[in-house]
Amino acid sequence: MVVFLRYEDEILLLKRSEKVDTHKNRWGVVTGYLDELKPVIEKAFEEMREETGVTKDQIFSIERGKIYKFDGGDTIYISHPFLMKLKDKVDVDLSWEHNDYKWVNIKNVENYLPKFAFNELKTVLSDK
Repeated sequence: MVVFLRYEDEILLLKRSEKVDTHKNRWGVVTGYLDELKPVIEKAFEEMREETGVTKDQIFSIERGKIYKFDGGDTIYISHPFLMKLKDKVDVDLSWEHNDYKWVNIKNVENYLPKFAFNELKTVLSDK
């Protein structure tokens, strides 16, 4: 599951810390594994709150993209992408998984994200 947080024409990017197992020091977005039986949207809200401090009441609208599959080398991943538009631009409260964040114009996001993540974003953008 992946959550893109959007405010106006910007997407929130999170820089992965040295403490994570994968993609250290790379830019990404809110992600999580569906490691327990619960609705995907509830897991998305949980991960969003844990990784950024953003809560449901700060969300203006939600768009769900098509399920996206990609080859991660040893693993085939099945992703459930969400685009959550924020009511206001927020100050982010980072978890241990990230050490930096920035708001990037949608037109420039491709320069930061891995190809699979950018493809996930394209599945939820209504103004493609």
